[in-house]
Amino acid sequence: MKKMLLRLAVVLAASLCCCACNSNHTRFYTRLAESERLDLAIDRFDQDLYALDTVQLRQKYGSYLDLYLWQVMGLRSCDSLPRFLADSNVRRLSADVTRIYTPERTDAVANELSQAFSYYKHYFPQGQVPRLLFHFSGFGPSHVVADSLLSTSIDNYLGADFPDYQYIAYQYEIPTMTPEHLPIDMMRAWLTVDLAEAGFVESNGNLLEGMLYYGRLMYLLKVCFPDREEYEILGYTPEEYAWCKRHEGHVWGFVSERNELFSDDRMVQAHYLQPGPFTPGLVEQSPGCVGYFVGLKIIESYMKRNKDVDLPGLLSESDAQKILQNSYYRP
Repeated sequence: MKKMLLRLAVVLAASLCCCACNSNHTRFYTRLAESERLDLAIDRFDQDLYALDTVQLRQKYGSYLDLYLWQVMGLRSCDSLPRFLADSNVRRLSADVTRIYTPERTDAVANELSQAFSYYKHYFPQGQVPRLLFHFSGFGPSHVVADSLLSTSIDNYLGADFPDYQYIAYQYEIPTMTPEHLPIDMMRAWLTVDLAEAGFVESNGNLLEGMLYYGRLMYLLKVCFPDREEYEILGYTPEEYAWCKRHEGHVWGFVSERNELFSDDRMVQAHYLQPGPFTPGLVEQSPGCVGYFVGLKIIESYMKRNKDVDLPGLLSESDAQKILQNSYYRP
């Protein structure tokens, strides 16, 4: 009898553990076949700038060299490159990047992106997989997407404790300026552009359409990163995510009571969809972009109740009111 009880306890514990591990998965979670697994590497353009001359750089990176010099760094020509690289601030930043992004950490980012793009290709066979690069920009724009290439300025992801961020970034931005969050942001940057080329673009319509645009994007990121927590996908801290979970009904009621859901007022949409220290109109404990959370919850409810809708079908459905109605979203 004791052995039977012990066996039952073990089974129950294993079941609970399994449920806990899978609680963040969408219904599209699957184990990829070995033949579907991609093995991506990240080219360290940031290091090659110092290791290679301009002829070698052009041979390895082609037109991206010009894109980097002119559009990212604002340099007029390759002739300006040696002086730029000799600048003391640039050399210090390059040293910080090299110290933090060791080969092991770079490989860890590449491995996670390999899995993410493997899932993406599984569900979107026609989707492109880009060449991956790291560069530094002096805290400029984080991502460059061009010609099947995705390059990320890793000086924007040196860790929440990196001292310079206290002077160049808003406090609400710093928690996600980390190597751990980098793969999610890289994938999001690529999906935003790649899907836009396929016709999936942010609506210029009302607040609901904006919420569902970001909700679908967050849902797709959950598919691509099944081992990540939902708060990481959303770019929240655990505390901000807990607030959203606790006050989900209140937020939905607030939007509904103010008749803002179908508002095309750009200021109203910015309140819910633009980054900030909190959402205007709500308490200061709320995160910015609370519309991402609401949009994701609507999409999750919609996909659970409409098993016949696949991921391409989710992205091609342009009727926001239809999605909301068929989601039966009731927080």
